[in-house]
Amino acid sequence: VAYAFQHAREKRIDMLMHYKDMRNVTSDDKKTSLSFRICKPLEHFSKDYDPTNTAHVLTIPFAKADYAGFKAKVLPLILSLSR
Repeated sequence: VAYAFQHAREKRIDMLMHYKDMRNVTSDDKKTSLSFRICKPLEHFSKDYDPTNTAHVLTIPFAKADYAGFKAKVLPLILSLSR
């Protein structure tokens, strides 16, 4: 997953996450989001995300119009490659 976003503290963030590094992958139909853990330190947000803290998760929200396609086409691939 490659994505970019604006962050108040860090300005523009470009992130690259590999499906194989994702753990505890879940999708939330009500919130149209994908949540997961990465079990190693992140390059960005090392102060905000502790991979040893099981309460820390990463969440990617989707526009409602994009979520159904993501869930049908991409989520099965993520689940097959994640652990």
